Amino acid sequence: MASSRPHEAPRGDAGDEVLQLRESPLWRMAGTVAVTAGSLIALAQLGQLATYDRADVVASLADPLFRAFSVAYAAAFVALMLALVALYMRQARAGGTFGLLGFGAAVLGTMCLGANMWFEAFCSPWLLEAAPTLLTAEKGVIWQIGYLSSYATFALGWMLFGVSCLRARVYPTVACVAVVLGGAIGFFAAQPPFGVPLGLAVAALGAWLWRSDTPESVQRPGTRHHRTAGRDGLSS
Repeated sequence: MASSRPHEAPRGDAGDEVLQLRESPLWRMAGTVAVTAGSLIALAQLGQLATYDRADVVASLADPLFRAFSVAYAAAFVALMLALVALYMRQARAGGTFGLLGFGAAVLGTMCLGANMWFEAFCSPWLLEAAPTLLTAEKGVIWQIGYLSSYATFALGWMLFGVSCLRARVYPTVACVAVVLGGAIGFFAAQPPFGVPLGLAVAALGAWLWRSDTPESVQRPGTRHHRTAGRDGLSS
């Protein structure tokens, strides 16, 4: 019966590297960080959805509740970045070069859209109060490039990260597919509720880590075997 408890790390330089990673607080708290980040993303966007009036954008941006949820959504991207790093740490060795590529792309996309959401939370309300015509003004090329690139890099980055998770076979297939789909839908994540699917997918990965990290977690006979995140993908 295969256990999902972490195995002893192999001896030698590789084993020393693995032990050093496991001593990292971010490694140990990967499940908690992922659940927290995914939940914040989902809850903040649902709060935005509940307080956003598409017929009156200016009034929505002036609504204190909508502003609070927008700030929370922007802040959630910091947690999402930490979750991304923690999730990658758990599969870094199994992911190989493609895993590093997917991780780097997701980092870039999260940084770009996170900056976008910071602007939307803190700057847009003031700008629309000072110059309401900005809402209907023709968007300049530089503006379009900046906004569209942030959406595209975010979606592509998380899709690639999800594919790298599938290839590494550290996390459950269903959760990895959910990350890929959440990334694709994330192209529209600036608008609620399109960031919710990715948030739930990241939270699901964190919940799986919680379960797989517990000493009582034992794989049932006849189930498909994944390299556990506790084993760093060193063995299958």
